[in-house]
Amino acid sequence: MVDTKFDKFIGLLELLETNSVGEWIIDKGHKGTEDDPIHFPYPIYTEVVYEFEHENPEYELTKYEELFKERGLEWGQGSMENADVSHMDAQSIMALFMGMVQSERFCDGAIMEMIKSGTVRKWLMRLKELKERQ
Repeated sequence: MVDTKFDKFIGLLELLETNSVGEWIIDKGHKGTEDDPIHFPYPIYTEVVYEFEHENPEYELTKYEELFKERGLEWGQGSMENADVSHMDAQSIMALFMGMVQSERFCDGAIMEMIKSGTVRKWLMRLKELKERQ
């Protein structure tokens, strides 16, 4: 049986190939009051990463900073963008995605920068390669 857990990520490659930076999720279901605040728009990558993390707890993505340290990486845009993913396993790649999503919380536009720099595409291509090897 073919493992399909990375299919949503690999499907995002099509968006990148068509020069799209991805779909933004915009909150239209809340009023914007103190009791019902509007959520800031966020890229679909955020949703896909959290969904993957929830469905695959064995990857321990909540410990992404520990996973970085074990692999000699730092949680920072430069370190993540320059990481040599050619020999990384799926857990390492997914930790990079989690780190990227978390960095958006502290630096608006971090995800877009990683998309525009080709970093996200590089990570997605590595996931695709790992899936094809199964």
